[in-house]
Amino acid sequence: MVFDCPKVIPSLPNLNCKVNYGQVQKIAFQRLGNKFEKNNCITDKASWTKFLSAVDSTKIAITPYVESPTSEGGDERTFGGGNDTLDGIELVMGIKPVKMSFALRRYPQEIIEALKVLTRIKDLGVYFFNSNNQILALRDGYAYAPIPIRSLFVGDLLLNGLSEPDRNLMSFSFKANYSDKLAVVAVNFNPLDDLENIDVQVGDGSFNKAFNTSYDI
Repeated sequence: MVFDCPKVIPSLPNLNCKVNYGQVQKIAFQRLGNKFEKNNCITDKASWTKFLSAVDSTKIAITPYVESPTSEGGDERTFGGGNDTLDGIELVMGIKPVKMSFALRRYPQEIIEALKVLTRIKDLGVYFFNSNNQILALRDGYAYAPIPIRSLFVGDLLLNGLSEPDRNLMSFSFKANYSDKLAVVAVNFNPLDDLENIDVQVGDGSFNKAFNTSYDI
């Protein structure tokens, strides 16, 4: 095995302004391979409307508000310690994947049923709409793409009576290094208020049709 060991310490960008990633409040799903580019800029509402109204594999679907966003993982994977490794120091073998979980409170179960369709799709990614009316996406030059996810799970309804709001649970995972190209994008509209799903009625087959273009569903 050949290791690519840097011979020179790389230059690190100076910190001119700290980044506030904000609270994730809505999630937009899209199949991987799609992106926003110069001719359909991510900062323009019209570009989003085009994807929202699509009836093919480019379609974007947006959740209602999500709550209790929780992240776990992202720490080191280690081996050894004690007498197994030199000086008893553990070896860092990599990064554990990050898992995000959300509470879907008081959702009509028709929406949950539609979200469960997405759990059967392998090539799926997400955009995040944060509390600052910004969008989180992966940046590659002038292009922006969804963040790949795996193991999307949407749970059944939890009835909580008088103790707390009824809710469903949703979670998914990112692979290691998922955030290296993550960017916070300021846009020309309010994504939380100005974007909504278009011409998608649960039960008429339109939602399933838009995402049913892969062998894995």
